[in-house]
Amino acid sequence: MSVADIPFVRLVSVYRVPSAAGFLYEAMRLRLEDKDTNISHKRLPTKAQHMAFFRSRPYLGWYLVQRKMGAMEYIGACYVTKAREVGVWIHPAWRGMLAGPTAVRLLRERYDGQLLAHVNPKNDKSRAMFEKLGARLLQVTYEL
Repeated sequence: MSVADIPFVRLVSVYRVPSAAGFLYEAMRLRLEDKDTNISHKRLPTKAQHMAFFRSRPYLGWYLVQRKMGAMEYIGACYVTKAREVGVWIHPAWRGMLAGPTAVRLLRERYDGQLLAHVNPKNDKSRAMFEKLGARLLQVTYEL
């Protein structure tokens, strides 16, 4: 299956969407509530802290995952760090509908070459998604 087979998802730079910072802040709040989601934050930053991070352009690429069928809406976000690490988050209402794998395929097309994904070992669905996309396990990391 190629990306062309899944026409309902596209990636839009967060810096082209005026409401992106707000969407990302809400997504972070949802991710903190989800025990299986991999997130570096232990608590929600203030909106001012989030805006400072957003404006710092911390990633090589940072995108909203946009649904293109019917009403245009954002259903997730993804990024590629300067170290070529991938992060993908899809809103729970859209999981299981190929939006995550499509976003990863689009990132792979855009960033030709090796990409790395950090996945919470408890997140079986995310691990399975990356494995189906051809990812192989390199390491397990623990926080002390």
